[in-house]
Amino acid sequence: MWYQDSFLLHPNDRRTMDTRGEKHYLTVRNVRASDFGNYSCVAENSLGRAKKYIEVSGRPGPAQFHSPMYSRYREMYNLTWSIESFPLIEEIRLLYRKLMVSNSHRQKPSAHSVPALSYHRCRFLWVAAFVVA
Repeated sequence: MWYQDSFLLHPNDRRTMDTRGEKHYLTVRNVRASDFGNYSCVAENSLGRAKKYIEVSGRPGPAQFHSPMYSRYREMYNLTWSIESFPLIEEIRLLYRKLMVSNSHRQKPSAHSVPALSYHRCRFLWVAAFVVA
């Protein structure tokens, strides 16, 4: 049996429930905000009962950065990332740490050369790739 926020679910035109062997599947097509919530699957037999939960929300997932650690250019850095999100991303805030490096911009910084984290308007060239599910 499948539940959303403690209410028993029934199949409809967007929601199907399947069993394949010992696995049970709930599929929700054309997801809407009303589909967000806590889902649970309850299994019961003569030996007892088991329940598992999953939350479906509109919160975006964590950013996955694809850029190399160091730029090939001294005055420019292309920052590339992707984020999975149901609704369109409206705003992104980037928290970064400016590193003070000596002689070569490819040299790893020492711990004492790293200032505290802060928000800044970046002079980087940003390239963003968003994955909207």
